[in-house]
Amino acid sequence: MTATDIQASNGIVHVIDRTLVPPSKTIAEIVVEKTTAAAPQFIQLLAALARTDGLGDNNLLAAVSAATGELTVFAPTDAAFQTLYTALGVANVNEIPLATLIAVLKKHVVGARRFSTDLVSGTVPTLNGNVTVNTTNLTVVGGSGTAAKLQVTLLNINAKNGVIHVT
Repeated sequence: MTATDIQASNGIVHVIDRTLVPPSKTIAEIVVEKTTAAAPQFIQLLAALARTDGLGDNNLLAAVSAATGELTVFAPTDAAFQTLYTALGVANVNEIPLATLIAVLKKHVVGARRFSTDLVSGTVPTLNGNVTVNTTNLTVVGGSGTAAKLQVTLLNINAKNGVIHVT
């Protein structure tokens, strides 16, 4: 900001030295972009979302790919999926029963755009019940009781259709 708190008859003006450009990519495009050979952290998430393609109201791939929307995704990394596979006794995303996979994915999606500054400690409604957010410890706890740590450097990734917080 180059100047602040300039009083006007209908509000206050803060002068900035550049234009603000809205996000140009969807949540899905950002997840794909962040999944490279050098940093393959969302390969399993992409595979899980792909399994929901064409499932009507359960088509989470379409929701995170939509040009508009207001979602928050607590995006699990490949390491988080490996923990899930161990807990479920499966080898990969294709061995998870579809109903279970949809339930897990919906537990990671909030039906509103919530930046980290919008989150308060306590319950947050997802598309599949509530999670508990602890803003002091930067954790999210689902039904299993196991806390997922939010990655401080990967919070508030703004997209056209929402925001991503990496867990």
